[in-house]
Amino acid sequence: MSRKLGVIAAGFLLLVLPAGGLAQSADRQRVDPVALLPTADELPPGFIHQSNRDEDRTTANWSHATRVYWRFNPEVGPDDITSLHVSVTVYDSVAAASQAMRDIYPELLRNFQSVESTDAVGEEAFQLWHSIPELGPRQAEAWYMLFRAGPVVARSRWGDFDDLPNYDHVVELALQLQSKIRQRFPET
Repeated sequence: MSRKLGVIAAGFLLLVLPAGGLAQSADRQRVDPVALLPTADELPPGFIHQSNRDEDRTTANWSHATRVYWRFNPEVGPDDITSLHVSVTVYDSVAAASQAMRDIYPELLRNFQSVESTDAVGEEAFQLWHSIPELGPRQAEAWYMLFRAGPVVARSRWGDFDDLPNYDHVVELALQLQSKIRQRFPET
């Protein structure tokens, strides 16, 4: 797989982050989004953190973290990479997170070949798909799961050849994120 995957996913990151937001609930201290990301032990086997691709941003209304992981697959080819992207944005309120999901929907329709609502994870969720062109004789794809759980909007992305169980992997990762979010926000 090509390193083009990171470029495609990086453009999507900006879509999830709104320019503004709603005021923070007085009774809630914002959780660091890094605490909701998978630890090295929680990742699927073989994935290596690409720290040069980390994204950490904070505004008055939200805090965001993205991590990218690659698994090199030399048995397939010298440049073959499976990419895994995970991001979490913690908003000051459920209303702000829900508004972010509404705001992103038109962008999703423009940027993905398939956008479907799903109840696989979270309180609001979209499963997203697009093919990755020009990678050789095997077609590649990327599956995303974008969801809201309480005041958190999270995204998991798995990119690999389209004859592999990529959708299953992205759902499994999203469920893992949801579990960590619900531990920190039990009311969700």
